[in-house]
Amino acid sequence: MIDDQEVKTLLVDFGEERPMLSTACGYKRLRYAANHYIPSVLWEQGLDHNHFDEYLTRVFDSIHQDQKNVAMLVTAVDMDNLAYRYANYRGLMIGCFATAGVKGNAMRMGVDKAQVEGPGLSPPGTINVMLLTNANLSDGAMAMALINITEAKAGVLQT
Repeated sequence: MIDDQEVKTLLVDFGEERPMLSTACGYKRLRYAANHYIPSVLWEQGLDHNHFDEYLTRVFDSIHQDQKNVAMLVTAVDMDNLAYRYANYRGLMIGCFATAGVKGNAMRMGVDKAQVEGPGLSPPGTINVMLLTNANLSDGAMAMALINITEAKAGVLQT
């Protein structure tokens, strides 16, 4: 609970530091990846860029993690609506966690008009994807995976 609001965080523990590429923190070796749900009422009460770092400090305290060890995505999509898929082929495992809310900024570049998010403005809108694998990917392969995820999101929004 933060400010009397139920917040939810998916925290993935890899058991050891692993290389990862994140739009939230770039390329790093980290042990944890997370997707955090911020209820819209907190956005409406004035959670903005000036207070966001303070809010994240409270989130990391609540999950008992140091911010420097976690790649954290945030969303206004309740973790109860988290989608998950897993596949295994000859020992190669891949898992995907995704949340999607596309009423605001999660639109198609060059086609849809962006909206400014914030208190009294458009509600936040994101598509967050965490793609996990047991493969040891090169830096280039991680970048290509991020490109493929982006292309897949654009394709879904186009339909």
